Amino acid sequence: MTWPRPQAWGWHAIRCHRNTWAYLLENVPKDSETVITGHERGQGSAFRPPAQDEVAAEDDAMVTVPLSGTTLAAVLSWCRNIQPNTLRSPWTELDRSIGRRVGAAISQALDNVIPSNGADGPTAVIYLDDRVTAKDTTP
Repeated sequence: MTWPRPQAWGWHAIRCHRNTWAYLLENVPKDSETVITGHERGQGSAFRPPAQDEVAAEDDAMVTVPLSGTTLAAVLSWCRNIQPNTLRSPWTELDRSIGRRVGAAISQALDNVIPSNGADGPTAVIYLDDRVTAKDTTP
C-alpha cells in the first residue's frame, strides 16, 4: 500500500464512530510520548488531539473531529508504522487492520484534495467509517 504525503497541511476533519476516535486517542502517540513501533524506538509524533468540546458528537454515535494537517499526518504515519509484523511488535492483527483501514481512508481523501489559494478554504472531511450512508454525508 502506498501512503501519500499531503500537499497542503491545512485543517481537516474526520468523521467516524465514537469508538474509532476513542481507539485513535488511546493508541496514536501524543506529542510528548515515546513510541515503540515494530522495530525501532523513537520520539512521539505531532498528534495533538483537539479538546473534547471541539469534537461534535452526533445522535448516530458518529463524531466529527477537527484536526490540523500535522495531526492528520501523525495519524497517517502511525497507521504506516504499526504495519510491520515482527515478534517484538506490540501491535495485534486487529491493530494493523484498523491502521490499514484508517490509513487508506485518509490516503484516498488526500488524493482528492484540491489545494485552496486562501486560508479560508473549505475544511476537507474524511470519512473513516465504512457504514456511512448517503444520508449521513453532511458533517
